[in-house]
Amino acid sequence: TIREKIEVTSLGKRVSELYIDPLSAAIMVDGFENRKPDDITDFALLQLIAHTPDVKPKLYPRRGEAERLTTALELHKDELPIDLVDAYLDAIEFEVLLGEIKMALVLHDWINEQSENAILEKYDVEPGDLYRIISSAEWLLYAAQELSKLMTLEKLSSKIRVLRERVKFGVKEELLPLVSLEGVGRVRARALYNAGYRAIEDLKRASIEELMRIPTIGGKISKKIKEQVGGLVLEKSLKAAEEAGSQKMLTDYSQH
Repeated sequence: TIREKIEVTSLGKRVSELYIDPLSAAIMVDGFENRKPDDITDFALLQLIAHTPDVKPKLYPRRGEAERLTTALELHKDELPIDLVDAYLDAIEFEVLLGEIKMALVLHDWINEQSENAILEKYDVEPGDLYRIISSAEWLLYAAQELSKLMTLEKLSSKIRVLRERVKFGVKEELLPLVSLEGVGRVRARALYNAGYRAIEDLKRASIEELMRIPTIGGKISKKIKEQVGGLVLEKSLKAAEEAGSQKMLTDYSQH
């Protein structure tokens, strides 16, 4: 079996270092071998990790969700890297599969910048569960990235690395350079991007006053951004940012 194959190969040592169940590793390796690397989509990767025993918490379809989840399954079934035969023959297995589709949809909405509240309402999950799903997915995607690297699937490993970063921050790929900055979460990154600041170089050229005019940014964050990216900062601009920052309400600091 693939599980036995993993335990007696060089993958076995890495699996133990990653602290994942050997069955999770077997599922990932099997999934990678079932598809050409170019054919493995982000949704397929999200469903693949949802299929592992390590993912926590497991999601299950709630009353009234089965039809929507079945429609999503039909839409994506040709790209999924797992064998669906048993799931279609067994009612319990099919319900488990729909739960995996649900988790993949939750994560897919998250990385496509749906708001946290919208996701909680749409899928009827608790805030704590969403946080655990994101953390679990990030960890398992790191494991998947390492395993694909050991299998010399460099292109796939690179794709998984980007997906893992997107799951971590809850953003589309275009925002990754911006969310890497301290104090700039998904909401502020989108505000910066929409205002035309799409790369670190754009922020270097920006003045503090220009950044302060962007919704959710303000003086304190503008100053923090400029400290990280560099570029010319006038002393009077710095003073204005500090004064504006000191007047900000505490609610400003809770923005993500």
